[in-house]
Amino acid sequence: MAQCAECGAYVNEGIKFCTECGNAMDTGDNADAEAKPRGSQTAEPHPVSPSYYKPAPSPARAEMPAAADKTRAVMSTAGFFGWTLLFGIPVLGWLICLISAFTGGNLNRRNYSRALIIFFLIGLAFSILFYLAFNWVFGLLFNDIMGTTNDVLGNVGDMIKLFNSFK
Repeated sequence: MAQCAECGAYVNEGIKFCTECGNAMDTGDNADAEAKPRGSQTAEPHPVSPSYYKPAPSPARAEMPAAADKTRAVMSTAGFFGWTLLFGIPVLGWLICLISAFTGGNLNRRNYSRALIIFFLIGLAFSILFYLAFNWVFGLLFNDIMGTTNDVLGNVGDMIKLFNSFK
């Protein structure tokens, strides 16, 4: 077996690249190829394909701390449904959503809370824009209607005073 000069992993003979790091292996074929004259071609036996090296799983990946298991645990559909109902409570749910978005805990719940806050802020921005746009449009229409009525019927305030005098 040859040893990789880059990472030190053992690689079967005849392999051109390291199976661990991908570094080109120095097999010595280049020196043989340069020594042979171009005109002489000899048939060399085809090398048997080697079995591929499968490294054992590293212990760092196999063992995860207990704290990481709790924060990375997948939240179930019922969990998402329950948190959605909880966040839907008018004031208390919003406070819980803010707290769960910026404190430690389950990553799924924290990201879900952050997504709900972003949706809430987008909805709030659109609500303000629509309020201002409708207020401006309907304000113009109301002023236009009132101006037309004042021209046709006279002053509306005088009509109200006249109506109140019949009581």
